[in-house]
Amino acid sequence: MDKAQYQKYLASREWALLKEQVKQRSQGRCERCLVCEYDSIHHLTYERIGKEDLRDLQAVCRRCHEFLSGKREDDQAISVLFYLAFMATNLHWGTFESTESWVSKTLTRLKPLILKYAIQVQTRK
Repeated sequence: MDKAQYQKYLASREWALLKEQVKQRSQGRCERCLVCEYDSIHHLTYERIGKEDLRDLQAVCRRCHEFLSGKREDDQAISVLFYLAFMATNLHWGTFESTESWVSKTLTRLKPLILKYAIQVQTRK
């Protein structure tokens, strides 16, 4: 698919429907860092352009998209992991007051992030 065909595809009803499905799946959040609102849909692979599977697409925030596109060196998803690790350490040592619900919510959001990051690292090798 050449550039003109690709731009036409991105303006198509088929692409709009796929984007909406990814938006629904992500619940409006970046599927990499899980913190920011999503800004765009990123292709994880270009093997099936025009016939993408939902697994080929990822809702991402601007910072994560810039990182994935090689336009940014700092990775938002890693920053979130470091922040959560810092918070968990401080909670463990009692530096911050914690509630059971905050810890539970944080762990619930952290687990898929770690799994997605691990998969991305595996596929880059």
